[in-house]
Amino acid sequence: MMIDLDSKKKLASADIEKVKNALKEQGYYLQLPPPPESLLKMHFEQTKKSSDE
Repeated sequence: MMIDLDSKKKLASADIEKVKNALKEQGYYLQLPPPPESLLKMHFEQTKKSSDE
């Protein structure tokens, strides 16, 4: 896919300067999806905070 980054000021979910630097240095930019949220971990953290108070 070809995208003209010079005319873009902002990308949806990536910092455009990081993308440009990666393209210059590495020749590609790899964007990974965010890690899945762990609802169990969030529950444990909230429970711990509640019990500490």
